[in-house]
Amino acid sequence: MAYTNITYDSAHSSNPFTGEIKELYRYRDLVSQLIQRNIKTRYKRSVFGVLWTMLTPILMTLLFSLIFSKFFHATLPNFSVYVMSGYICWLFFVQTSSSAMSEMIWGGTLLNKIYVPPSAFIATALGASLVYMGFSLMALLGLIVITGKGLSLALLFLPVSLLIAAAFSIGVGLILATLAVNFQDTLEMWGIFAQGLFFLTPIFYPATAIPGRLSLMRLNPVYYIVETFRFPFYHGMLAPKGIILIAAALAVIALLLGWWVFTRKAHRMPYLV
Repeated sequence: MAYTNITYDSAHSSNPFTGEIKELYRYRDLVSQLIQRNIKTRYKRSVFGVLWTMLTPILMTLLFSLIFSKFFHATLPNFSVYVMSGYICWLFFVQTSSSAMSEMIWGGTLLNKIYVPPSAFIATALGASLVYMGFSLMALLGLIVITGKGLSLALLFLPVSLLIAAAFSIGVGLILATLAVNFQDTLEMWGIFAQGLFFLTPIFYPATAIPGRLSLMRLNPVYYIVETFRFPFYHGMLAPKGIILIAAALAVIALLLGWWVFTRKAHRMPYLV
């Protein structure tokens, strides 16, 4: 695909919200190449390569199982499946949102030289995270088979729960990337905030461990995303309808809000990075 005779003009699109979508579609081949670059660069000179995307959740599950399984063994049978299914969703959220910032900062050097739709770097972050998620899911399915828990027809809901997680994650990533272009400290601050958010999300403990309808956990939007994703793997059924609806609503709101914030500032990004 040739990228010629294109002039960057901040006033070219009267509607940046939809205009950026059109530009992203035009540069879809570039996004594909950037995703491949991202994956190859990340695991360059690594002994295990992309297998690390499978080893990371496995090792973290083993660690949490060794430390916390005796505390929650009675309330959480098949503790390893519970932890791994939640941790994979959490890791996808953090990787996507963090990569959106780092890719946007990295791509800023190109924006000053050639025309590239800024959203291409955000799409790269999401695409790479989906690839990593695919390998992690292979490890999770293997664990479910090994533990004898069995696979459920509820897993057919996986594309929907993954779509919800992706929409929410990239929505948050769009907002963070917009902030990071102006304040690169956002990347470090998000890392600290995400660490705290991790302990408010029921990854290695049951949701009932924090009582009260207005607990901080239930005010945590990631809780609904994780539960929607984990239920088919761990419980063999869909999450309660209320949780799914809240998760879907949060995903739509995050995506629309993130895209609106990002596209309003996209024309200024070549001058800020």
